[in-house]
Order: sequence, then C-alpha cells, then structure tokens
Amino acid sequence: MRKKRELEPLQKLVDECKMVADGSPQNETFNQVLDDINLYSTKADKLLTKVLEIESTWLGNLIQRI
Repeated sequence: MRKKRELEPLQKLVDECKMVADGSPQNETFNQVLDDINLYSTKADKLLTKVLEIESTWLGNLIQRI
C-alpha cells in the first residue's frame, strides 16, 4: 500500500519533471537532483519489499511453531 500511495506517485512526478529541459546549468543541476531522488526512491522500494518478505516469512515460521 505504501508503495502505491507514496513511492509510485513520487517516481511518476520525478519522471514528469525531467521532461522539462531548457539546457541551462540550473536545469542540469535540477535533473541531477531528480536522478538522485529517483535512485533513492528505487532503493527504498526494494528495501521495503525485502523487509515485507522477511516479515511475512518470519511471521509464517512463528505461526508454524505455535
């Protein structure tokens, strides 16, 4: 849910903002910041996915023991 509510809209917005280009130095800097935001949001998405997988596995193992 968090992915659809927060990460996907952020990544979509970053992609839309990158379409605006005027070739200025400020625009190049802005695009670099957008690339960094996209990189970190992708890493956050992967990390959250792994955490959820681990939690579900851990919870499943705990329930089986009981």
